[in-house]
Amino acid sequence: MRGRSARLGGLLAACLAGACATAGCVVHDEVAMAPEPPADRADDPGATPGAEYVWLRGRWVWNGSRWIWRHGHWEARRAGYQWVPGRWVRRPGGWLWIEGHWRRL
Repeated sequence: MRGRSARLGGLLAACLAGACATAGCVVHDEVAMAPEPPADRADDPGATPGAEYVWLRGRWVWNGSRWIWRHGHWEARRAGYQWVPGRWVRRPGGWLWIEGHWRRL
């Protein structure tokens, strides 16, 4: 049984490496590295749906061959939490997206 799961793990790693090689990205800790993202766009949130909402700004998404803008959206606030926006960070080998998240106050 141990040999079978080792072979399956090796097969999965080989498939992932092959997919990234064809997509032009490098995988680091299961997160795809991308080329430098374009400058942020102005992303007009419009009118707030209410004081209990927070705007999650738009961001660039790398699809493996080009950048696509993903518009921001309103999300309901979570009691006892604060929204920490996501950000692009330069790393050796490319740029890494750090996801936004809700942090407990």
